[in-house]
Amino acid sequence: MRKVERNRILLTNEYKFGFYELIIIFKTFISGLLALAGVDISSDIYAWIVVIVLPINSALNPFIYTLSMVYKKKVSRKYDLIVHALKLKWIHKL
Repeated sequence: MRKVERNRILLTNEYKFGFYELIIIFKTFISGLLALAGVDISSDIYAWIVVIVLPINSALNPFIYTLSMVYKKKVSRKYDLIVHALKLKWIHKL
């Protein structure tokens, strides 16, 4: 597989991982903005975010990253096999 194609796949996976992180952090950011705007937000909400949501997010990050890398390798290997088969077919035509 060409280096450019591999980099594209890796970058796509990184964007997916970053988007997942953004979703988690966005909830905390919005609640912080609402609090700054004067909206009464219970301290229980912050406690739940700090005690439950963020640790679960941190625990899931390695698994999500690993699964995306496994998928990347699987796609890369499949692409390499296709390219190799096409090259062999082209060589046999000569």
